[in-house]
Amino acid sequence: MVKELKTEIKKQEVINETENYIAEPHIPYLAGDKFPVWDSGTGRKLVLRPCQTCGKPFYGAKHHRYCPACGAERKVNRPALTKTCKDCGIEFTGYYNEGRCPKCVEAAEQERYRRYWDKGGTLRPMGSTDKCVLCGKEYTVRSSTQRYCSEECRRKESIPKYKETQKNKYQNQREEFRKRRARITKLCVYCMQPFKNSLATNVCSDYCRSEHRKLLRNKLCMERGMKNDYMGLLEKREMYREEMKAGEAVKKE
Repeated sequence: MVKELKTEIKKQEVINETENYIAEPHIPYLAGDKFPVWDSGTGRKLVLRPCQTCGKPFYGAKHHRYCPACGAERKVNRPALTKTCKDCGIEFTGYYNEGRCPKCVEAAEQERYRRYWDKGGTLRPMGSTDKCVLCGKEYTVRSSTQRYCSEECRRKESIPKYKETQKNKYQNQREEFRKRRARITKLCVYCMQPFKNSLATNVCSDYCRSEHRKLLRNKLCMERGMKNDYMGLLEKREMYREEMKAGEAVKKE
């Protein structure tokens, strides 16, 4: 009974700590504090970085540049500027990143909301009927974003578009990755010689690839208690490394 009670108290303490942490998700943390690597409130990754004012290391999101103390001090002591509103032209007191006076900020926010809702067209009441954009069949509206009568129609139209988009996206990324890899000098895991390659590989030649695979295959057989030549292949690899290091061997392709 006592053990169960202690377990329940510990669970409640963890829940309370989590709730307190999520309540302030945007605050950076000093190095050494206990916190998760990922911000549970925003999903952002917390990275170790130096404060640009005092130089102390702290963990924060990518937009954080100052530790908590320096950030709070800069926020209190930041100078107010006399600026001109870019909409109405009147002068107002604001900060470096403010371009509109308070009235124009509110008006711009309302205009943004209006454009957002106008972009979606007329809102349809739930339970009304509409026509499928693919087959023309009538369906009952269950969501404001529903456009198809069934899952089959939705997949027929959306999946080809999605595949084409992903194909173009990954094609561009693939070219960037190849250019980036081609600039990086790597070490071959078999002969330990430096090489450059635009492909995602850790061996420098076909010979090293085949020998490395043999070595891994025989190592697996040894761990399973099967017949193998792991020690012989390991000795062969070490001799090849020594010969390549001394320049006595010609590199095999």
